[in-house]
This record gives sequence, structure tokens and C-alpha cells, in this order.
Amino acid sequence: MLHQFPTDFQRRALWIALTGIAIAVIGALLVGLVILIGRTLTYLQPVLVPLAVAGILAYLLNPLVVKLEEKGLSRLRAILSVFAGSAILLGSTLLVISPKIASGRGTVRKAGAVGQQSGPAYPHHTLVTPSGQSGSGRT
Repeated sequence: MLHQFPTDFQRRALWIALTGIAIAVIGALLVGLVILIGRTLTYLQPVLVPLAVAGILAYLLNPLVVKLEEKGLSRLRAILSVFAGSAILLGSTLLVISPKIASGRGTVRKAGAVGQQSGPAYPHHTLVTPSGQSGSGRT
């Protein structure tokens, strides 16, 4: 009596092995795809971030444009009005905040100058010579 090869058990074992190999290959391809997408997004980040910010601003300001259109302005004039209003708001905010930032920066500089006069900024840079005298690590 001749046995037919492969037997049912061997056929099932082969299909299970092939299925496992196929799943491993698909998993490796998916990992490679994720790495490729990550590298592509890293490379395109300087372009994508401003586009994302612009998209978010357009989404947030669209209801205001629609309301201006309902009041009778054309779409172009409504967009230009919202753009001009946003520019004025941003400019006035910068005019108010920038002097405060500049004066705060001067305060930090003064505090840094006082710290330098009182001793080294980093105590661990102080060297102790064999004679017991301390000196700065700078020459």
C-alpha cells in the first residue's frame, strides 16, 4: 500500500508554516513602511509645520468669513477683512509685549553681571592648588 505524500498532517503543517512566514514578511514590510514614513515626515517637517498651522488658522477663521459673507461682503473682501484684522491684532500684541520682553531681558543681564562679580558662575570650575589656594579654572 502506497502512501500519498504529503499526508494531511504534513499539508496542514506546511500551510501553518507558510502562513507564519507570510505574517512575518507582512510585519517586516509594515515596520519598514512606518520607518520610511517617519523619515519622510522628518525630512518634510520644515514644510509641513507651517502648512498645518495655516490649515488650523483657516479652519478657525472660516466661520468669521462666512458671517461677513452673510452680511453682504463678497468672499474676497471677507477674507481680506479677516486677514487685515488678524494682522492688526498680531501687530498690536507684539507692540505691547515686545517692550516687556526687552526690559525682562535687561533684568536678566543685570542679574548675570551681579552673579559674575560675586564669584565664579560655576563653583565646580574652581581649582584648588597644591598650596591650598583656590583659583578659577580659567587661564
